[in-house]
Amino acid sequence: MSSRRSELQGLLRQSEADGLWEHVDQAQELMQQISNLREYLEPWERMERRVADLGALDELVAEAGGEDAALEAEVATELAETRQQFEKLELATVLSEKWDAANAILTITAGAGGTEACGWAAMLLRMYQMWAQAQG
Repeated sequence: MSSRRSELQGLLRQSEADGLWEHVDQAQELMQQISNLREYLEPWERMERRVADLGALDELVAEAGGEDAALEAEVATELAETRQQFEKLELATVLSEKWDAANAILTITAGAGGTEACGWAAMLLRMYQMWAQAQG
């Protein structure tokens, strides 16, 4: 993460250079890199703040000595939500290579097998459609 932050700072310094827009293609590529790095870093920075907030809430629960059930429930809920968000970010990190952000075309064909193969292909298509809708 720190290497990406350093890379972003370097790119931001480059973007402040005089005559940047004399080479429009290079300037646009630089701005796209800056945008991509910010898009990558912002969710992780929000996660860091959320974890720090959870740590503070946990300290409050410890100070309460288990007497505040509502606070304990809030910490448990926040922890579950944070864990779920972390898993999404972790997957996004795994899928962060050059072409991973590009669209994909998926073709499902039944092939040989008659009615059962057609039914399986239809179920598979529906499964992918539902997943894509859930992912936005």
